[in-house]
Amino acid sequence: MAWEDLPASGVASALTAAGLTRVQGEVPAETRIEHQLGYRDLDLGVTGAAAGLAESGSVVLDHRPGRPRMASLVPEVHVALLDLTLLERTLAHWARRYPESVAETANLVVITGPSRTGDIEQQLTLGVHGPKHVHIVLIQ
Repeated sequence: MAWEDLPASGVASALTAAGLTRVQGEVPAETRIEHQLGYRDLDLGVTGAAAGLAESGSVVLDHRPGRPRMASLVPEVHVALLDLTLLERTLAHWARRYPESVAETANLVVITGPSRTGDIEQQLTLGVHGPKHVHIVLIQ
């Protein structure tokens, strides 16, 4: 699953040429359950990023049509493409510089790494509530 407007041209077509099949993030109402069952086998999600946060090593994702949340939450591997010009010191610095981005999106996600929990037998487990592997690709 990939966003429609990735910040690097040719990524989606290169993944298709490598043998990956693109899964649509928009869920059709009439076949909702069947469509979502297909996400169980979703291996890779590729997104852009609205910002990179230097102090925490996080990326900020804003969601809207063509940018499904599921691309960063459902697959085992999430790859975020970050243009270096979008690197900011902190979330507050980014929000001050791009207030329209905060106002125009219904959902912002700040990702600092794979999801992790220690709830099960006090054992640290990665990828329980999201991707097990998160990669940030910097684009100059």
